[in-house]
Amino acid sequence: MSDQETRLVEELETLRRRVAELEAAQAELQERYRDLFEHTGDAIFVVDPATRRILDANANAARRLCYTREELRQMTLDEIEATRGDPSGTLVWKSQAGDVVVFESVYRDKHGAEILVEVSGRVAEYGGRQVIQNFVRDITARKQVEAEREQLIVELSAYARMVAFDLINPVAVVVSAAEWLAADFESLDHERIRLLLKLIVRNGQKMRNIIDAHVLLASVRDLDEAPVEPLDMAKIVTAVRYRLAFLIEERGAELVVPDRWPAALGYTPWVEEVWVNYISNAVKYGGASAAAPRVELGAAVEPGALAVRFWVRDNGPGIAPEVQDRLFTYFTSLEEAQVSAPGLGLPIVKRIVEKLGGAVAVASVAGEGSEFSFTLPAAGAERVQGDE
Repeated sequence: MSDQETRLVEELETLRRRVAELEAAQAELQERYRDLFEHTGDAIFVVDPATRRILDANANAARRLCYTREELRQMTLDEIEATRGDPSGTLVWKSQAGDVVVFESVYRDKHGAEILVEVSGRVAEYGGRQVIQNFVRDITARKQVEAEREQLIVELSAYARMVAFDLINPVAVVVSAAEWLAADFESLDHERIRLLLKLIVRNGQKMRNIIDAHVLLASVRDLDEAPVEPLDMAKIVTAVRYRLAFLIEERGAELVVPDRWPAALGYTPWVEEVWVNYISNAVKYGGASAAAPRVELGAAVEPGALAVRFWVRDNGPGIAPEVQDRLFTYFTSLEEAQVSAPGLGLPIVKRIVEKLGGAVAVASVAGEGSEFSFTLPAAGAERVQGDE
């Protein structure tokens, strides 16, 4: 064998070894791809771009949609996508340099349950053909967190407006009265001084009530579970009447309170705030024409004895049906609703009551007043509490 032939044989052997190494590397890459394909946390679908037929799907895709892989390979994306309107879902991001597109969609599992998903799709090679490879991630939990964040932003905005709305008037009165006293104390008679001091005390009490209410608001969010216990409703209502004494006197309101209360379960500070809100609204906006506000409190055990319904009825002008539907939601115009929200406001009253296992409601007829109610779990229908 000549030297040239020997070199050719050696080069050929080198090429064979290189090919073997490349084949081994390719096999290793395929094994790694298959391992990633099977064990990644996302569901993966390999889809024919022309027919949208599912050519392959990993184990996570089958598990999350409750199908077998063989069943998925007989289906198209149209059979599992539940997106309304545009089948590609809501575009989130598109690569400017490559071919990756990220969008949100809704997938439906074998039992009809819908799953919010984020799909990252790209063009890929599969079995020697061009395909679409979709990486699909369940974003239900993330969307819930985002919704809660948005709701918190709404609540904080409403809370800021509520604080300003509640405090601006009593602060202005206290400042004005104090300035008057400071400027003209020597020339004021005792009766005028007494009146100004009374204004300062009264509005100082209002501010303290408002601050107490907003401090309580923090506990509504901070406590995962309220320390529920049997309520002494007579004592709670007595405390509320004391807190609202200035408003009741100012409006000349009549409060009708039952002698006995059905026993219920709740958290005393929160329930007191619910009564403060309901009663103060009824006193402020009760009274038809020239009549003084008449506010009736009551309670009854619900059928089945599992809950107690408490209510506050007024003799005001009533609330339009279209406004009633929005009273317990944020961004309701206080002027439009004809109901202000001293203390915590109706939306947070709803949050409190629901956190205690109850529900809120409103019923109103034009010219016949309104009834605001809330329910709490019953502590035994046979137990009643007397007014103190």
